[in-house]
Amino acid sequence: MSMALYEAEQASLAQQATKRGRYNATIGCGPINRQRKNNLAPRLGKRSPTNFSLPLTARIAHHMKNPPTMSLPAPFSSSLPILPRKASASAFTLIELLVVIAIIAILAGLAFPAVQGAMGSAKKSEARNDVNQLAAAVKAFQLEYGRLPGTDNNAANVVKTLIGSNTTLNPRNIVFFEPKTAKGGKKGWDGSNYLDPWGTPYKIDLDLGYSNKITTDIGDGTKTYFTTVIVQSAGPDTNITVRTDNLSNVK
Repeated sequence: MSMALYEAEQASLAQQATKRGRYNATIGCGPINRQRKNNLAPRLGKRSPTNFSLPLTARIAHHMKNPPTMSLPAPFSSSLPILPRKASASAFTLIELLVVIAIIAILAGLAFPAVQGAMGSAKKSEARNDVNQLAAAVKAFQLEYGRLPGTDNNAANVVKTLIGSNTTLNPRNIVFFEPKTAKGGKKGWDGSNYLDPWGTPYKIDLDLGYSNKITTDIGDGTKTYFTTVIVQSAGPDTNITVRTDNLSNVK
C-alpha cells in the first residue's frame, strides 16, 4: 500500500513540474533534456518507500536528519557550441582611397574658377565704392571751404587733406574721409598712398580751373566730363594707363 502511495505522489509531482515548464518533453532528447530528467528526482527530494511504514514521529525525525537535497540544472550554455566572432573589415582599400582623392580633385577644380570669379566681383564692388566715397568727400570739402582739397592732382596729398592730416589746406582739421589701414600692401591707407583692392594707388583728377569740367581718358578715349573730381582705380590689371578695366566714379 505504501508503494502505491509513493508512485501516486511521484506522478503528481511530475505532472506539476510539467505544468510549470520544468519538465517539457517537447524540448527533445538531447543531453540537456536527459540532464533535466536526471536532476528532477534530486530536486523533488529523496524519499524512501520504507519511510511510509514508520510512525509519523519517526518519519518527521528522519526528514529532519536527512532533509531533501535540491540541485540546480546545468546551464544551457554548457552544452551549446561557442561560435567564433568574425572580425569586421573596416579599412579602405587603396583603390577606394584613390577614387575618393580623384573625386575631391575634380570638384576642387570645378569650384576654383567660380570662387575666383566671386572674389574678383567682390573686389570690383569694393573699388567702385571707394571711388564714389572719395569723390563725395572732395565735394563735401569744396562745399565746406569753397575750394578743392589740393593745388594739383597728387592723390596722396588730396587724401591727406581729406583725412585732416594736412592742416594747411584743412585748417579746421575736419575729417571728410576715413580710410581703412592697409594690411600687407592691399586695400587701404598705408601712410602715403590710398591703395585699391589690388594694391594700386587710386588716381584723382581735380577741376583745378574751376570750370566744372575735366578732360581725361577713363577707358573710352579722351573725353570731357562735367564734374569737379574724377577718381579712378587701375582695376585687376593694376595698370592705370591701360584703361580697359579701370573703375571710376563717372563710369
